[in-house]
Amino acid sequence: MSKQDFAESTIKGQQSLLEVINQYIGQIPVHEIKPTDILKVCQIYEKQEKLETAKKVKVKCGQILRYAVSIGLCERDVTQDLKGALKTPKVTHMAALVEPKDFALLLQDIDHYEGSAITRYALRIAPLVFVFAPENSDMPNGKILILNKVYGAIHHPRQNLKQAYSILSRYLLK
Repeated sequence: MSKQDFAESTIKGQQSLLEVINQYIGQIPVHEIKPTDILKVCQIYEKQEKLETAKKVKVKCGQILRYAVSIGLCERDVTQDLKGALKTPKVTHMAALVEPKDFALLLQDIDHYEGSAITRYALRIAPLVFVFAPENSDMPNGKILILNKVYGAIHHPRQNLKQAYSILSRYLLK
């Protein structure tokens, strides 16, 4: 691990990967590790359909081997020979609201939500922190799209963030 501070869950996840790697190839001298040794460890997770974990094992082995190269324990990172050897996870695209009218309807639905107070306020805060990618709006440079239930969709390229948050804050406080 680098000289950075990591969350406890990140540290535990990395330790878990290292334990598995050590269990299967930890006894092999680093200069004798072959791509097939690493592939066998990755395939343990592939067989369980844990494709992301299989990829993480390969990446972690690559980090270890690059470090070993940097301190002269081996000649190269053999994980480079495994490009394309692992199954790639199927990408699942999530639905997005790209039409301003649809987003306005979402805000109305949030207004009528009658669940717990915590959830109600969390839902009302969400529009304050939404990020709109340039391809999801018809505004140049992904400018903020300001929506509220009264006005429908408002987008004004010269409107600054302070004005945008002012409008959405008033919505939140209703």
